[in-house]
Amino acid sequence: MLTSITDGFLCCLLGKTPNAVAPLDSVESSDGFTFLEVKPGRILRIRHDVPNRPEFPPEPEEPAERGAVRCKRRITLYRNGQLLIENLPDAAPQNPDPNAEQENSDPSGIPAATPGKRRKRKPKKVVTVDCEKRITGCKGAHGDVVIFFIHGVGGSLDIWKEQLEFFSKLGYEVVAPDLAGHGCSSAPPVAAAYTFYALAEDMRVVFKRYAKKRNILVGHSYG
Repeated sequence: MLTSITDGFLCCLLGKTPNAVAPLDSVESSDGFTFLEVKPGRILRIRHDVPNRPEFPPEPEEPAERGAVRCKRRITLYRNGQLLIENLPDAAPQNPDPNAEQENSDPSGIPAATPGKRRKRKPKKVVTVDCEKRITGCKGAHGDVVIFFIHGVGGSLDIWKEQLEFFSKLGYEVVAPDLAGHGCSSAPPVAAAYTFYALAEDMRVVFKRYAKKRNILVGHSYG
């Protein structure tokens, strides 16, 4: 038992993968890795980083109209397939009809119609969009977000080293496991331990342990 535990930690220190790892409870090593037992005798090495987020003072309540953006548009579809999108102001000025066309005079000098007379094109369909949204800031408010990184066949969580450091510095909580038989996770001697179903069940346990309100999954290859 003690030998198996020692081999598991030496795997991460020396880059060697032991032939077998005995059942363990969840153990966190000094180098930031956690060993999670997803099933009896099935142990995964996991990198879990929770950044230190600065405490921001509560922001004063803003008036409802502050930060509000209103979108008012008119979309016109003509019978010839032409699509016209117009931004409409809150109070439309008294302008001539934008859907009207000015008839040109004949090149011979004979006017085709009375000057100034406009011919309206009949649209096929007109849709008016009028919505209002409020834009708010969420700087430093990533406490409910976790990013999961899943490697592919033949890899390990070490392939995500740069990504883990990058997003952790941005204030995100990151989780990256070694799949069974990869990296420093246990390597069961039966083929059934490496089916998609078995690997998915492992990730389900990892997800239930570390997931929060908002979760982002990043995968590579079979991951």
